Amino acid sequence: LCGISSSSDQTLPGKKVWSIDEEIGFYMSSINISKKIKFSHYWSDYEHRLSLMSGVVRRVSIIPASSVPCESTFSIAGYIRRKERCSLSANAIRYSLVLKDSHKLELLR
Repeated sequence: LCGISSSSDQTLPGKKVWSIDEEIGFYMSSINISKKIKFSHYWSDYEHRLSLMSGVVRRVSIIPASSVPCESTFSIAGYIRRKERCSLSANAIRYSLVLKDSHKLELLR
């Protein structure tokens, strides 16, 4: 944004790098309210053209909308490391939490 190029900026050969103002202008003109398009499809299609904005979208879109999964994990970790199992190491607790949710990992494949 400050005119400093980074090694992560990948542009198509022969294409001019747009400023943030140009990217916002293109984004506003490319949005069609009457046409339904999935959020992820839009950003994968325009990732290279809107390189600055897509970087921000990648960082922001991974933030969960709720803290429920995080609090649930802390609760389960507290249950696993209860008084009767106080000798468990941090790695053993971590592995237990991963194994508990291993069925969710299968969904990502």
